[in-house]
Parts: sequence; C-alpha cells; structure tokens
Amino acid sequence: MLAKGFKRKVFKPVAVLAAVILLVFLPGAVPASGGLGVQQTKLTGLDSAGSDLFGTSVSIDGDTAVVGAKGDDDNGILSGSAYVYVLDGAGAWSQQAKVIPYDGAANDEFGVSVSISGETITVGAHLDGWGAGKAGSVYVFVLEGDGSWRHQTTHNAVGDFADREFFGASVSTDGETNLVGAPGDDDDGESSGSVYVFVPFSGDS
Repeated sequence: MLAKGFKRKVFKPVAVLAAVILLVFLPGAVPASGGLGVQQTKLTGLDSAGSDLFGTSVSIDGDTAVVGAKGDDDNGILSGSAYVYVLDGAGAWSQQAKVIPYDGAANDEFGVSVSISGETITVGAHLDGWGAGKAGSVYVFVLEGDGSWRHQTTHNAVGDFADREFFGASVSTDGETNLVGAPGDDDDGESSGSVYVFVPFSGDS
C-alpha cells in the first residue's frame, strides 16, 4: 500500500506531446531514417473535443498505454483526464478506460503528466488546489480484476507545499516507487525545482 506524503527529495523534472502516434518496429518492416521505426497507428480519445490537449503526456508499459489530456473539461475547464489503451492479439489498440479524479476541478490540469508500470498508473495534476493555493497533486490508480482503474492514493508535498510549486508536473513510476517533479519548488532559490520520491509505507518509518 502506497503512503500519502511519505517522500524524499532528489533531482529534476520532464514531459509533453500533442497527438499520439505509436512508432514500433514491425517484423520485416524497413525502419524510417535513423532506425526510428514505422508508424503503427494513431490514437485519439473516443470523446475527444477541441482544446482537450489529448497527448499532453504519454507512457507505455508492455501492451498498455496511458495518455494525458490536461485540457479535458469533464470536471470543468482544464480539469483534465487520462485515457488507457490496450493492445490486442491482432495488433490493434483500443481504449480500455478513461480516468478522472474523484475530486477533479476546473484548472487542475490532471493529465499534465502520466506514467504506467505494470498495474499502476500515476497522473499528475500540477495545478490542483490542495494545501496553499495551487500546490499540485499526483493520483495513483491500480487495475482491478474487472478491468477498471481504482484510485488508490494521492501524493502531496505534505509539510512542504506552496502555491505554484507545480508538484506533479512530471511523474515516473517503476514498481512501487513513484517520482514526482515539482519544478516550481524554491528550496535552492526561486523555481530551483525538486523531485519527491514516494515508496510503500513500511509501517515503522
């Protein structure tokens, strides 16, 4: 079980895109110049609309991909969302789910960053109104047996938050460890930035 607010700090952030094009090496295919691969398909959201900014962020692990759309307005203008796609045996990608936070609100920009590792997805909302002003949050979702994605926990910079730190501007997940970028953090000067490391709660920390 991941803990809320259990973290360490380290280095610096990353992320951004605009329409999602999957490039892969197909058997027998001639790679594009420089060996970058050939286009397999192009993804769009089943309910995408103008200004959704689908493709703001992308992440893939095996046969599952997640795409951020920070401009989606399901919970208000620029509230944001994330889409999950799975690859079938025939080599086709289909939308499996759409993920939005239970407490989403206008201007949160949920989906500005995404990461997937196995059956865990992390999604950044760097303007989420938590703590002092727009401090930012990161939401963690886990895959259920019925194929749905359940909200497991929310990461915040507990005890170290401030307005416009952009906590969640970048995220990366590997197993049970989550890294969260906060480029607006000012520990070493204005917007010097930091990265928070979240690990499973041990029970005796």
